[in-house]
Amino acid sequence: MIKIFFYFLILKLLFLVSFFLKAEKYTLESSSNVSSEHIEVTKSLKSTTVSIENRWTDSFGNYGTGKCNGHILTENKEISLLVFCEQTEARGDKFWTQLLRDKDMKAGIGKIRYLNATGIYKKFIGIECQYAVNYMNNKINFLKQICELPND
Repeated sequence: MIKIFFYFLILKLLFLVSFFLKAEKYTLESSSNVSSEHIEVTKSLKSTTVSIENRWTDSFGNYGTGKCNGHILTENKEISLLVFCEQTEARGDKFWTQLLRDKDMKAGIGKIRYLNATGIYKKFIGIECQYAVNYMNNKINFLKQICELPND
């Protein structure tokens, strides 16, 4: 009888620990207009500067607009990018991110790093999230970001 109670107690503790340690999922979806300028250095090396305007919604029920600028390096059809963004939520809270992608990542997949934030987005500072992007054409794309937020 004591063994059953002991096993039940351990099982309950494991359940509680896993419940409280479970990270909250956060998603953000956006659509963007992209303008770019290219310099073809060689047939296998292209440098591109981008300017992006976007609109987004997130899993908190918030929405906003943003702007990004940065650099894309295409070498032998492999892409590296470094893009910085400023996003403004409808009530005025802001967050600043860096989009990263190196040559080893699959096409259309990268990381977003939160660099700075105000208001409700302050808890994101320092977090890295995964994103996937689909391109409708050279000027329009759709992005989905998924983050694991630590419990406070």
